Amino acid sequence: MTALARPVRLTAVLFSALAAALSAQNPPGLRNHFRLSLSMSGAPQEVRVDSGWVATGPLSTPGSGANSIPGGCFSQGSCTATSDYGELRCSGTGQAASCSVSGVFLWLDEWIGASPKARFRDVVTVTSSTLPANTPAQVRFTIALDGHAVMNDASPSVVIGASVVIGPSNTLYTVQSAPATMSGIVTVPVGQPWGFEGWLDASLIAYGALGLNASASYDLDLVARMGLEPLTPGTALATASGHAYATNRPHVNPAGGGCGTGSPQLAATLPTLGSNVTFDLTGAPANAAAIAGFVFGDPVASAFGPCTLQLLPGAAHGIVAGVTDAAGTLSAPLLTIPLWPALAGLHVTVQDAVLQTGGPLLSAATLSNALLLEVGY
Repeated sequence: MTALARPVRLTAVLFSALAAALSAQNPPGLRNHFRLSLSMSGAPQEVRVDSGWVATGPLSTPGSGANSIPGGCFSQGSCTATSDYGELRCSGTGQAASCSVSGVFLWLDEWIGASPKARFRDVVTVTSSTLPANTPAQVRFTIALDGHAVMNDASPSVVIGASVVIGPSNTLYTVQSAPATMSGIVTVPVGQPWGFEGWLDASLIAYGALGLNASASYDLDLVARMGLEPLTPGTALATASGHAYATNRPHVNPAGGGCGTGSPQLAATLPTLGSNVTFDLTGAPANAAAIAGFVFGDPVASAFGPCTLQLLPGAAHGIVAGVTDAAGTLSAPLLTIPLWPALAGLHVTVQDAVLQTGGPLLSAATLSNALLLEVGY
């Protein structure tokens, strides 16, 4: 869905800090930051990751940890933050169980002033060979947040969001709480540099696991993308990073689904106009037939017992993808995208069903995760 861009209220202190950080004097950079708190009574454990500012992307920083004490208490978690100019990602899983002698921590958060998990900053200038310097020019921005963040706990806290700070006035816009897309227009002067910063935040806290004899888990895979498009005729964008924040790039987005822990994992190459898209399936039953389902449009979730189908019933098209090998893997080029400019921006949702006697889907199959493909140049 698309929402009208609107600024978010911040405290004066935080807004001033952002404005200072976005001064055009700051060079382009990428930064990842998170904390995994996995402590329990008598067994402290904390994983801290902070990459500092790095100029060249993509920047990927994985972190993981595990902790346990006698009595059956344990806590383990992972997170990988990945940042690049215009594209940020955070993914990971975690599990914990308290026992009769201690509660446990299962927290994925931050330890420095609510820093985002993944972040980029850049300096942008509107250029023109026909318009005088300082002529007001319009630039459209977009923010897209895709994926999922789920915590199973008696008292869970899940906070997610994607934001940009943009323009000479350092105005903040954000998408939060759920996957969505936002767009808006800012007016900037030709020839004057201005800051463009984006970040992705995800904080998951299992408060219920702090009690005795409790369990908790989390699963997240979030992607945030930020784009820029000059609207005033005769203008173009120049960036200090050299990155072009085009809004019609191809993307592969996580779209949830599957049959819980242990579901087959589906991945795909980028859906570029004029290319063949290859789908790779791993973790599936061995020597089993796989059927790939396609829907032209966004995912629509339907529950089937422990499985979640993301293809709208009645609208899906299915083809036999092939048979998995002895390791439960399969790779197949199943989708050919013509070189037709009108297809740029097309959404296609894909999910695989793998036949499995007694499987979790109607006792006959299992489901992979789903992918949302965005066709682009």
